[in-house]
Amino acid sequence: TWEPWVAALEADHYLITVDLPGHGLTGPTPADDYTYDGMVAFVDEFLDALHIKQVYLGGNSMGGGITLAYALAHSARLNGIILVDAAGIDVPENTKVKVDRPMAFNLAGHWYTDWILENVTPRSIVAEGLKKGFTDQSVITEAMTDRYWELARYPGNRRATGERFAWYQSGKAVLDVSGIILPTLILWGDDDKLIPVETGEELHRRIKGSTLIRYEGVGHVPMEEIPSRSAEAVRDFLSTLSGKD
Repeated sequence: TWEPWVAALEADHYLITVDLPGHGLTGPTPADDYTYDGMVAFVDEFLDALHIKQVYLGGNSMGGGITLAYALAHSARLNGIILVDAAGIDVPENTKVKVDRPMAFNLAGHWYTDWILENVTPRSIVAEGLKKGFTDQSVITEAMTDRYWELARYPGNRRATGERFAWYQSGKAVLDVSGIILPTLILWGDDDKLIPVETGEELHRRIKGSTLIRYEGVGHVPMEEIPSRSAEAVRDFLSTLSGKD
């Protein structure tokens, strides 16, 4: 999902992308801990393994929530954070765009449907999820759908997803972000049906000194839907902090 940003930014910046536990080719972890605490511990150990002391950390959706949780736990290791349609706080009521999450999101995390998702995951469920994630449907290709579908079915990922969503439904995935004082860039699609833009506005209010950029006619994943425009915002953010023109 981050490859378009890598292509746009790697000439001037050292970028590291990673499949988090329960995702992509990383697969499940023996501890089965897909909470924010578990993910934060993974990111910290991952950076240690690469001998990286200081970074800008960014994430989209769930990854944005993990970015916020990491900033609360390890702020000294961060130069700044980048939040893209991020989770981490409650969605405000009466949003302009009605929340309309993919069917898989509504099914995951329940004992009576997790078995079905773990053993029977039709491509149509993935296709439906992508359609709700993007406003510009022309961005969705058959190859993209196949890639999402195949990675969702990587051994152990579906069960990990059920564990993660069960944790979300426990109500423990809400963070007090008011203590974050890091330079913060918040990017959001105005048409996001999964986490509406009012959530980004609320994050902007709670994180003092943050910058919010909204994209009209864009959905939940700006880094894939409008990679050049969203990457340019990141480039400007990093240049400003480093004192470059």
